[in-house]
Amino acid sequence: MIPIEETSDWQLVAACRGEPIETFFGRPDATYERAQALCSSCKVRDRCLDEALSTIVGYWGGTTEAERRRLRRERKVSANKPRTRRGEEAHARGPVRLATFKGGR
Repeated sequence: MIPIEETSDWQLVAACRGEPIETFFGRPDATYERAQALCSSCKVRDRCLDEALSTIVGYWGGTTEAERRRLRRERKVSANKPRTRRGEEAHARGPVRLATFKGGR
């Protein structure tokens, strides 16, 4: 178990509160079935995931280590994409308006 003095407020109401630490920090080939069940109904899962993205090991925020690596990459890529207005795509020469098909002639 995680000692109370090392917890954040949200951890005090997490569905995993009181679970053995082995539930979340198993062997590298662990399936984390119990952790998945707890996380799926947890009301602070998003908050946990935010913290988990800076955590390397274990099952946090409903994600495995590999899933968090993928999320970090995706967030990094989307943060580096040029911002555009709705209905536009980023283009090397600037925003390009997307055509919309309305049917008819």
